[in-house]
Amino acid sequence: MNDRRRFLIRGIGLSALLLAFADSTAHAQSPAAPASGPEPAAGTAVAVGVYMPSVYFPDSLSRARYAETLARGLESALGQPVRGRAFGAAGEFQAQVAAGAVDFAAVDAAYALQHGGLEPLAQAQSGGNPARPLIVLAGGGAGSVSALAGQPIVLFDVGANEDRFLSNFIFQGQVGPDYFKRAKPVRDAQAALSVVQLGKARVTIGYEGSGGGLSPVFTSRAAPLPVFVRVRAVDPAVAAAVKKAIVGLAAPTEAYDGFGPYNGGSAALTALRSALGSPPGGATTEPVLASPVGNLPPPTSHLDPAVPPALVQEPPAADAVFVPPAPADAF
Repeated sequence: MNDRRRFLIRGIGLSALLLAFADSTAHAQSPAAPASGPEPAAGTAVAVGVYMPSVYFPDSLSRARYAETLARGLESALGQPVRGRAFGAAGEFQAQVAAGAVDFAAVDAAYALQHGGLEPLAQAQSGGNPARPLIVLAGGGAGSVSALAGQPIVLFDVGANEDRFLSNFIFQGQVGPDYFKRAKPVRDAQAALSVVQLGKARVTIGYEGSGGGLSPVFTSRAAPLPVFVRVRAVDPAVAAAVKKAIVGLAAPTEAYDGFGPYNGGSAALTALRSALGSPPGGATTEPVLASPVGNLPPPTSHLDPAVPPALVQEPPAADAVFVPPAPADAF
């Protein structure tokens, strides 16, 4: 190999070496790309869900708007983004909670009592009261519960303990779980009301004011209103700020005015907790019920009104039989 050839080969090798060194130097001096990950806490949006099947909303859009209204109210108090999310079905809500896509939520009290891992922060209130009665509503002009035996009933989604809710809480054991026929399950109060209005069921339950032309035939004891809960672990400072913001927040629906403090030992929550935790009871035939808007049918008599009753002489005191007074009506 001649000298000229050696010189060319050495030059090419040296050039390649210099190019490689220059390329590595440029990469070392250029800034690294930002690592992907969660946004800083100050810019992270808080997700607030709404799953309240007992509360009447005319349609899905109305429920979504309420979720956004709730989010805007919290956002102004927190000073950080809050996103509202509305859910019409339990499965959808639970899937998003499991995925970590919901931080806080307004849920039915029955849902909160039947699912662990939820931290109550506040409770809805109506006129300062965290509970209000539920109304048994009937179609077809029924005036009493006794006229509805064997009729199909449809309820908003109460969860796995629907029988206990209906028998133990609403009717306090005086109606058994098989007193009514069960219509096809529905998601929420609006759907249940529509089913009865269409004649596909005869009875439903809702808060006063959501009757939609149906006849109220019975008023339950006060039922706890929805609860605002923390559904997953969040920064303690964020949780404390949300709790402070939600208590006293005006966010009205047809069932309540806004949110106030949560009291887990309230009479309504205690009664519902006990009802859901006890086997369904009550009579399976004719219950003894007093209707709030119509009297029960008068008792029939086998006496002939045309024949005056015979005069009965008062027995001597020694022969008198003591009869204890009749027990007070359960309601």
